[in-house]
Parts: sequence; C-alpha cells; structure tokens
Amino acid sequence: MIFLDPADVALHPSPPVPQEHEGRRFSALVVSADREFAKTLATTLAIEGVEFEQARSSEGAWRALSGRVFSLIVADLDLGTPLMGLLAFLGKTRPDTSVIALANEGRRTMAVHALRLGALSYALKPVLPEEFTLLIAQARRQGLLARRLETLRLEQLALRADLEAQEDELCSRALEIAIPLSNLLEARGIESAGHLQRIGLYAADLGCELGWPTGSLEELRLAAELHDLGKICLSQELLDKSGSLTLGDLQQMQTHAELGATLFGTADIPFLKLARDIALSHHERWDGKGYPRRLEGEEIPLSARIVAVVDVYDALLHPRSYRPSMVEEEALAFMASERGAAFDPTVFDAFMDVLPLLQDVRRLHIENAA
Repeated sequence: MIFLDPADVALHPSPPVPQEHEGRRFSALVVSADREFAKTLATTLAIEGVEFEQARSSEGAWRALSGRVFSLIVADLDLGTPLMGLLAFLGKTRPDTSVIALANEGRRTMAVHALRLGALSYALKPVLPEEFTLLIAQARRQGLLARRLETLRLEQLALRADLEAQEDELCSRALEIAIPLSNLLEARGIESAGHLQRIGLYAADLGCELGWPTGSLEELRLAAELHDLGKICLSQELLDKSGSLTLGDLQQMQTHAELGATLFGTADIPFLKLARDIALSHHERWDGKGYPRRLEGEEIPLSARIVAVVDVYDALLHPRSYRPSMVEEEALAFMASERGAAFDPTVFDAFMDVLPLLQDVRRLHIENAA
C-alpha cells in the first residue's frame, strides 16, 4: 500500500473532480500483468473513488471491454505489441473512453506511438500517486468533454433533421403552387396550349439523360413549366401583338426573365431556387450574347441550359402570332447551327440523343388535343 504524506497532499491538492455524466459513474480498467504495480494503481483509484477492474493480458482486456464501457483505460505497455491493437480500437470506436499509457523508460517510443493511436497521455513508471491522481482528473475532464461534444453532435443532427423537414414542407407548398401558376399562364394566353407541359416533360427527359438526380426530376419538370412566369407582369397588349415587335417591344419583352426571377423571391428553398435560376437564365446563350446578364458557358445554370434547348425546340415547331411554325427537320437543322453558340454543346448532344422520347411526348400531346 502507498501512504501519502500530508504535506505533499497540502502542497499538491487534487484538481476539482468534475460532476460525472448523468447515469454513469467514472470507471477504470487497469491492464497490467504486474500484480504489485496494479495494486499500487488500484490503491490510488480507490482513494479517488473510481470503480475499477483489472485485466492481466490484452485478451483479458478485450473480454472486459466486451461486457461494459469504461471511462478510463490504464494500459501498461510492458504487455508489448498486442496491446497496441486494443489502443487502436479504442481510439476509433470509443471517443469518450480516455486512455493513459504507462511505460518503462525503455518503452518510451511505444508510449509516443500510443499517443498517436489516441491515448490521452502517458507516464513513465514508477508513477507517483500524486502524478496518477492528476492523470485521473485529466481523464475525467476529457471524458466529460467528449460526452458533451457527442451530445452537441446529436443535437445538431436533430436540428438539421428538423430544418430539413421544414424545408421539405415549404418545398411541397411551393410545388403545390406551381401547377395553378402554370394554368394561369395558359389561361391568359401567354403560352400556346400544351407548351408549358411539353417544356416540363422535355426538360425532365433531357435532365435524366444528363444525370440530373432522379429524386429531383419532378421539381425540374415543374420549374421548367414556369420558365416564362415573368410574362404575367407584361401588358396584355404586348403579349397579344401580332407581326414583328419593335425594338422597344423586344426590350420590354426581355424584362420577363428578371421579373420571373423576382416573383420566385429570395428564399433558399431548392425548388424556388431552381425555378428562379430557370426563369432568370433560360434566354442566356452559351457564347455570352444572351440576356439579361450575358452569362457565358457554364456560368449559366445547367437547369437553364436544359430549358433553353427544349424551349426553342418546342417554340419552332408551333406557330406564333409573328411567325409560322417550322417543320421538324428545318427546326433541328437551325438548332444544330446554334450548337456551341446559343446552346451548350453537351446539352444539345444529349437533346439529340433523347429526341425520340421528346417526339413521343409531342405526338401524345397532339393526339390528346385532337
């Protein structure tokens, strides 16, 4: 047994012991084959009010750890290399279990390696009772800190899940609004019958071909349908005008991109952001000569590059008040001439790959309208 000199205790008082984690007492596992040394450590642990067990080998330590969780592992490195695997396991799987490595002078290198594996600290044998008391207090603080960090991590995960649930709810409400808005555009005669629905379906097919996340294709479809939402802010006289538009008319018409983006607000909700990007940028050109911001290349959101291609495709195949429709071969030839100019080459090539799907969509819409 070790006797503490009262003067030493007075001169080197133990650090204040933190309050233990609720429902869990501080416990230790002493792993050492040295009976006398283990007895010495046990005495100090008992004085400090620490529950403890002893394992005399690495195998015994593994068995003890399979049955309970310890707050502290005191590892006597005289057991050699097999003990290092245990320390590596603890470092990766038991963040709230502190490890104190104890070693003879000849095993200092192994003690440093134990630190690399996650040990809290090490001490050279023989260890003074006062020194071991300080190490226990440090381990207690470390364990409490680890548990508090874990609690914060779990709270953060719960908060994130709650925010995601709220975001999903807001997104669902935004999606519910999308369909009435699309109907409003057609009711005002802003777009030809079926144009918006076709644009949405075309965009979803093309997005799928380009690797758009499967779970977000429906959002892409609805957002694409609303690409011209800003036109509801324009005068009916301008929208109904037949024949060629004047320069002033064109300038006013072009404001619909920014107006549409404004209507979707600034909320950081995925669907609204997607719809905002499409509304604002679907008239940008790959060569930087589009409007309203003259974006170039990949500065243009992919969603807008997708809608830019399918919007032109559908528009060319249907008459407008100021021009007749084109036959498909003529429209495709014109679009091919704009590959790398108006259209992203990669997006245009993918468009050509899925063209049979788009033709089926168009044919189905024509049949339903008949």
